[in-house]
Amino acid sequence: IIHHINLIRLIHGVCPLQEDEYLDALAQTYANELTKRGIFFRDSNNYSKKYGIIEGASLFSQLTAIVSRMYDEKNHYNFYLNFGTPMTSHFTQLVWKSTRSIGIGVLKKNDIFTIVLFFYPKGNIRGEYKKNVFKKQISWKKTMI
Repeated sequence: IIHHINLIRLIHGVCPLQEDEYLDALAQTYANELTKRGIFFRDSNNYSKKYGIIEGASLFSQLTAIVSRMYDEKNHYNFYLNFGTPMTSHFTQLVWKSTRSIGIGVLKKNDIFTIVLFFYPKGNIRGEYKKNVFKKQISWKKTMI
């Protein structure tokens, strides 16, 4: 998952994320809570005030497809504006330039995997989009010529 995210970040001209053990532990705790409750919820610890959080659920064979679906939100993002929308918040967090660290939590229950990603510093900051979200810098089509 982290390699997939870092490839996306590379394509958009931003540094790769470093996995952080503390963030891994937070993300795992969050994934455990999501699985226990059986629903996605707003965190009572207010983690979302400090960390960017992305949640998803999938079959094992489709875990990287979660990241691909988040990345597909780019099709709805307007790179000329300085704001995001709820329809693009996963994409913008994935490629947010000032984000440096990631934590990953995964839990399996009944053949379904819950995945939680914690990002620090968090992205999707109002008024900061133009400085942090960029169009593709690399085109695979151009590199294959």
